[in-house]
Amino acid sequence: MSWEISHWWSLVVSLILFLGWRQFLRQRRQRAEDDAAPLRTVTAEIAALRAIPLARGTRAQPMNPDLPVRYAATFRLLPAGENLICRLSEAQYQTLALGMTGRLQVQGSRFVSFVPA
Repeated sequence: MSWEISHWWSLVVSLILFLGWRQFLRQRRQRAEDDAAPLRTVTAEIAALRAIPLARGTRAQPMNPDLPVRYAATFRLLPAGENLICRLSEAQYQTLALGMTGRLQVQGSRFVSFVPA
């Protein structure tokens, strides 16, 4: 019986390691693609701004405002109307407002800057 339990634990640990390694390789490949991509400048409008908490509150323990937050913006590329979602730092997020239009600079899928018009 103990052999079966240790066998299952080793399978679970192996699966977790495999999924973690696969995610690491995906992120590394995406970073390399972004580094190799040319810098694009397009006209865009800010369609949505989101501050996404990295932890969820529960009834017993409500949301703590000091927990880390991930910031994202959805840009509508003009005139095509295609949407592009970019992750931002807190400082970049604070300078943006919904509905602003301007020049968006991206390198691959990486946000570089947004200059309001």
